[in-house]
Amino acid sequence: MHWMTITGFVLITVGTILSFIGTYISDKESEDNLISKISEKNKTIENINENNSKLINQNTELLNSSKEVSSTNNELINQNKEMLARVNKYQEEIEAKNLEIQELKDKVNKVERGIENKITFDGKIETRQGGKTNVSIGEEFVLFSSIIKLSEQQKFLEIIKICDENKSKYPNWYTLHFFKAIGLLNTDIKNKKDEALGLLDYVTINTKGDIEYAIELVTIFSELKEQQRIEKVMEHISKSMIETIEDKDLRNKLLKFKQ
Repeated sequence: MHWMTITGFVLITVGTILSFIGTYISDKESEDNLISKISEKNKTIENINENNSKLINQNTELLNSSKEVSSTNNELINQNKEMLARVNKYQEEIEAKNLEIQELKDKVNKVERGIENKITFDGKIETRQGGKTNVSIGEEFVLFSSIIKLSEQQKFLEIIKICDENKSKYPNWYTLHFFKAIGLLNTDIKNKKDEALGLLDYVTINTKGDIEYAIELVTIFSELKEQQRIEKVMEHISKSMIETIEDKDLRNKLLKFKQ
């Protein structure tokens, strides 16, 4: 009886040990499988992260490339604008030259026929032929009236605009240059006095001996205290021309400058 008890106890012990070993082996295999699966998951995650990193880098490169393309496009747009501005300016210059050529042709034809045209300060057209002078009124006179009205209203910026818009249409009517100078001198535009004086000098050079222009030029140069410019105007004005002025005060004023 004692032997059987011992044998049973041994069998139970062996069974327990075998059961433990089996459980351990099973748990070990499960653990190994779990570790293997975790490792595979980690590799998958690493691959995903690596791919994401590549995608991020590619997106960054694309963004930088887009910025460069955008910058290049802006440069091209600016270059196109500059080119268009140059083309427009060139076309304006061509139109002005064509007008000058046409006017020169007209002048040549008139000289051949003994005809001489002159646009007065106030925009009247004097036509001289065979010792006779005819005076007519055209668009210049209407434009002059508009400029005078704007001057009375002190709308000098509008005067500048009108003069700029019409100077190529009437290149030999120097009143437009004169009134642009007046407009510049009467606006708040800084550093425009030199430009205004340049315009007035241009009028002086192109209207030598014209008493109407001389009166206006001397008046404005007197206000600006430009004595040398007054002398240049008066070089081509004779006393006999001054004597034709009806306004006594103005006549005496010019005679003083002539002395």
